[in-house]
Amino acid sequence: MNKKRMVHALLGVFVCLSATAQNSGVAIVEVITDPDFGGDTVRFAGAPNGLLELRLGQPDKLSSTGLASGTYTSTISEVGPALLGQLYVLQSIACDDADSASPSTGNVDTLTATFNIEAGEKVSCRFKLTAAELPEPGRRTALGRVGVVG
Repeated sequence: MNKKRMVHALLGVFVCLSATAQNSGVAIVEVITDPDFGGDTVRFAGAPNGLLELRLGQPDKLSSTGLASGTYTSTISEVGPALLGQLYVLQSIACDDADSASPSTGNVDTLTATFNIEAGEKVSCRFKLTAAELPEPGRRTALGRVGVVG
């Protein structure tokens, strides 16, 4: 049975996707911080999109469900002021579908996870932010990477 799924895309544009309920995919972004950090936010644009509120010791995730097979991206678009003040930088993006025919990937330089969703597949990509005393040569802090006005 086909169902229309509304997926909110970047800039408030809505795209209708037809997907069979049992064949629809799921994309999940997760943010972890090292050391563990709470009380601030990270915003994502794309699919999944939205605002993640970081809490100490709790998993912080966003998801997009009902996705048709295809390629989707989710990009860090804003980092809260407390994370910026502590000089957190994006260390890595790791996706859990390495055995897939078309594995999903992460690009630290563009702050983006690219989800390659296959029918019925559930893919998680973990964004790891680490605190640095000083930015590494050639790597900017989160503020320099996402252009946030603090």
